[in-house]
Amino acid sequence: MSKTSEAEIRKAFIEGDNQALKEIYKHVYPLIVRFVTKNMGYESDAKDVLQEAFLVILFKVRENNFVLTCEFNTYVYAICKNLWLKSLRNSRYHDHKIVDIDQIGDVEYFVDFEEEAQSTTKYQLFRKHFGSLSELCKNLLKMFFDKKNFYDIADQLDLANYDYARKKKYKCKNVLINRIKKDPNYKKYLYEKQRS
Repeated sequence: MSKTSEAEIRKAFIEGDNQALKEIYKHVYPLIVRFVTKNMGYESDAKDVLQEAFLVILFKVRENNFVLTCEFNTYVYAICKNLWLKSLRNSRYHDHKIVDIDQIGDVEYFVDFEEEAQSTTKYQLFRKHFGSLSELCKNLLKMFFDKKNFYDIADQLDLANYDYARKKKYKCKNVLINRIKKDPNYKKYLYEKQRS
């Protein structure tokens, strides 16, 4: 995986190359688990952080803002490290569980690259419904996945303050989650999963 080219990685994320996504996950997952569990986290935290990192990469690829200057494992590790350290820093100021900054219990409705890499259904649903969000929500979530803090997000999107930006991000994610869950293809996916 360390020798996988930038073009191959782009193809994996844009086209939903199942085998490539599985290989990516298999190689980077142990690295992220080790880092997170050594820094006040659990394996479940590592899964969430890696999932969020994959979304960051997806956005970068879609916006032609993805440039690989090191091994891909190193690139993913750096994103995960920044996301986790950001989570730890935020936990000092907000009394909530570190594992999930905004108490989003439904994060599993986003793309689960570990268990669902063999199917692109969730991936396609995410892309479809993310595109249907308001411009404010899309920009806010993109900035969040790009590791912007909520002070910068509030300033750049002309929002009232830090707390409003956090609450708005929570609402935007919930809108996205609810749209995915209501999509007929998501129900079809759940049915097929139960039968398999």
